[in-house]
Amino acid sequence: MADRLSVPAASRGRAPAPVEPTPRQLAFWIERGWLHPEGGGKGHPWTWPEQEWAVAVLMARLVAAGFHHGTAADIARAHLTRGGPVDLAPGVQLVSVEVTP
Repeated sequence: MADRLSVPAASRGRAPAPVEPTPRQLAFWIERGWLHPEGGGKGHPWTWPEQEWAVAVLMARLVAAGFHHGTAADIARAHLTRGGPVDLAPGVQLVSVEVTP
């Protein structure tokens, strides 16, 4: 019986490719109220404060990992506002770790 997940040899030792939100995701998330860039709107570019862009990038990573968009927004904002692990349920925490190539 295996104690760990098997990792394909081709991906061992490599950092995952960075995930950034697509323009379509950003528009949807703004429309839903999950992101709050400055300015922007129909035909005008958004201005992204550093903290808000960090929320968007973490949301994209969480959605790519299988979380629902709204849940990803809540987790990303909680993690970046309070720092540290985020409690998902009693006894279940999500810990975000930066991986550098």
